[in-house]
Amino acid sequence: MHRTTPPAAPPSSACRSVARTLAAVALVTSLGAAGATADIEVVNVRAREAPPGARTAAIYLTVENRGAAADRLLSARSPRGAVEIHAMRMDGGVMRMRATADVPVPARGRVELAPGGLHLMLVDPAPPLKAGERVPLRLAFERAGSVDVQVAVEPLQGAAPHGPH
Repeated sequence: MHRTTPPAAPPSSACRSVARTLAAVALVTSLGAAGATADIEVVNVRAREAPPGARTAAIYLTVENRGAAADRLLSARSPRGAVEIHAMRMDGGVMRMRATADVPVPARGRVELAPGGLHLMLVDPAPPLKAGERVPLRLAFERAGSVDVQVAVEPLQGAAPHGPH
């Protein structure tokens, strides 16, 4: 006996809606709770303990991009104070620090925010940073979205200066 299968009916709009919702849930799950993609990883996030009377604290970190597309660090936020992206450059034999709009992160590359160069500046941290604590920081990337990290606060002793304010 030979049976023929009738052609499948086109999916209803309700089925298409459910399929779209499931696809969106799968995408959000793959992005993670903070919205970061697997392509961007932020490591070695640290700051120095604030000396008495300090109004700023530099934050250093490394951004690794394993993806095929370049990305950009657009901003950072912390509940402990305003955060600015800063770059240091030689200007007429003098090291100067200036706010910068963003930090390009090359495809399959890395960017180090380190003393004497690019860094994040936590302005008027409240309360001042103390060695041993961890400070929440949310980084916003153009492609990867938000990435939440914890800043490890290191002792002030042996701190490398990061330049004039």
